[in-house]
Amino acid sequence: MQWMDMQYLRTLKFLIISRNSLVSLPFTHNDMPDLRVLDLSLNAITYFDDDTMELLETLGERNKLILKLDGNPISCSCQSLMFIQWIFTSSVTFDRNGSYSCVTEYGVLATTDTVYQKFNYHWTSCQGWFWLPVSIILMCFTALLLVSAILVSWNGTKIGNRILVLMGKGVQRVLRQDFSKDAYIAHLEQDIEFVMQELRTVLEERHELRLILPDRDFLPGSFVADNVVESINKSWKTVLVVSDDFLGDPWSYFIMKSTTYYISNMNPNRVILLLVGDVNHGRLPELLLNVTAEEDIIEMEELPDPNSAVWLRIRDRILAKAF
Repeated sequence: MQWMDMQYLRTLKFLIISRNSLVSLPFTHNDMPDLRVLDLSLNAITYFDDDTMELLETLGERNKLILKLDGNPISCSCQSLMFIQWIFTSSVTFDRNGSYSCVTEYGVLATTDTVYQKFNYHWTSCQGWFWLPVSIILMCFTALLLVSAILVSWNGTKIGNRILVLMGKGVQRVLRQDFSKDAYIAHLEQDIEFVMQELRTVLEERHELRLILPDRDFLPGSFVADNVVESINKSWKTVLVVSDDFLGDPWSYFIMKSTTYYISNMNPNRVILLLVGDVNHGRLPELLLNVTAEEDIIEMEELPDPNSAVWLRIRDRILAKAF
C-alpha cells in the first residue's frame, strides 16, 4: 500500500490489513472517504498520534467507522493517555468495546479500560514528573528573589555604589604607580634585626621593592606620629610586622588605628599582616581583621630561608592590585 496509487481505492468501504506489522495508518484522510470498516488487528500499533485520531474521528462521525485493534501491543504510557481517552469518547466503534491489553511504561500489564477508569490518577502521575522539578525550581527562584529583595532593602546604598563603580561612574581605583613607595614596614624596636636584615635584604635587594623602613627613613627630630601618617599616605601597602609584643604595645595601637583610618574604596586591600613567631590569634584586634583579607594574613613562625616561597607570597601581596 505504500507504493500504490490510492485514487483507485477511494470508494473502498471495507479494508482488512491485519498481520502486516503496521505501526500507523498507511493512508491519509482523503484517500478513503467512504471507509466504514478498518481491520488493523495483529499489527504493531502502540497508539495513534493526534493527526491520525482526527482522521479516524472524521470517518467515525461521517461513516460510523468500525475499527479493530485487537492483538496490537497497545501502550498505556504517559505518551498514549490521550489515545486511550479517545478510544472511550470517540464516535468510532471499536472491537472488544475498546478494552485492549496494554503495557504501562513500568512494564506492568493492564487494560485500556482500567487505565481510562483511573484516568485522572494516571494523568496526575504523568504530569508530576514534569511539574515537580518545575515547582522546585520556581520555589528556589522565588526564595532567591525574596532574599535578594531583603538584601537590597538593607544595603540599597552600598549596592547602588557598587554598581556605579562597576559602570565606571563611581570612585576610581588607584594604581601602585600613583604612590612613591610600595610598602611602609611598621614594627616594634624588638623586631628591628629581622626587619633591617632579612626582610629588607629579600624585598628590597632581591625583589626590588620600594620600602619605607622607620629606623632608616624617618627624619630625625620630627614627630614620630607625623612620620607614620606620612609614610602610610606615601605607600601603596602597609605591612605590619605583628608579634605578641606588638599587640600589647600602646604605640602599635596608634599605628594600627592610623593604618585602618586611611583605607578607602580607592584602595581597600591596603593592609598586610605579617605574623612573626608564635602569635596568639585571639589577641588580633577586630579593627584589623575587618579590613584585612585572608590572603593578606601571612604567618612566619620560623625565620624563613631567603629562597622560601613565603617571601614570594609577601612580594605578590604587596604588588597586588586594589580590588
